[in-house]
Order: sequence, then structure tokens, then C-alpha cells
Amino acid sequence: MFALVCLFFAGFGAHMIWHSTVTLPHTYDRLERIGAPATATVDKCAPGLGGGRGVACRLTLNYQGSARTWVYPENSRQFQGLPIGATVSMLVDPGHPRTAYTVTDVDARTNAGFGVVAGLGFFFICLGLSGIAFMTWLARRFRGLSA
Repeated sequence: MFALVCLFFAGFGAHMIWHSTVTLPHTYDRLERIGAPATATVDKCAPGLGGGRGVACRLTLNYQGSARTWVYPENSRQFQGLPIGATVSMLVDPGHPRTAYTVTDVDARTNAGFGVVAGLGFFFICLGLSGIAFMTWLARRFRGLSA
């Protein structure tokens, strides 16, 4: 069971690094090139919203006749001081309408590249691999004692 937890941490860390260094920059580039302007509305900002410890915000976006409400995943500080019902400029991927980021995040490349998120991913990889190395060391040590 401990090995599975360690593998989870290593895999989760690798995913975080991949997302921040490959997926997110590619998404921002695509939105900058072909993103359709749209407007979202701030529904709620509160601590713990979306399961995190910090303040997060829930947005509603109307795009091409359908509404989508979700806890926005990036940079909740940009909504600080905005009242409920305030509008936020967004860019939506016309080919994948569920892909939408604020203009602020696209311009600033929030959480993209080798920054805090990638560093946290590296920490999780190290944590997972350290746990596996420790288990291997313990197994060899106990194997040597029983011989």
C-alpha cells in the first residue's frame, strides 16, 4: 500500500510538471491565437470553495447559448474585491468550448512554465521516489538480517 501511495505522489508530481510546462502554455498560446472573447460572471468567492484551502471563485460563462458554472482553477487573486455579479473577460477555445481562461491569465501566463506549480510537482516526485527508495532500503536491510 505504501508503494502505491509513493507511486501516486510521483505520478501526480509528473502530471503537475507536464501541465505547467507543456499543456498550459500550449493552451494559452492557442487562446491567444484563436480564442473567442466571452464574458463570465463571478458567482461566489470563498475560502475552501472547490476543496482547496485558499480562496477560490466560482464563475458562470455563457458561450454560444450554453451556460457553464465551475470553480475557476487559476489565480483567484484577480477576482479580489470584485462584487458578486461582476463580469470578467474570458477567452474560449472555439473548438473546445470547455477550455476557457481569463484574459488576465492568458496575458500573464499564470502558472505556466517552470514556476511554483512545477516546483511543487518536482517536490512530489522527490517525495514519492524517496519513499520507494526507503522501502527498498528497508527490504534489503530486513532480508540481510533474516539470512
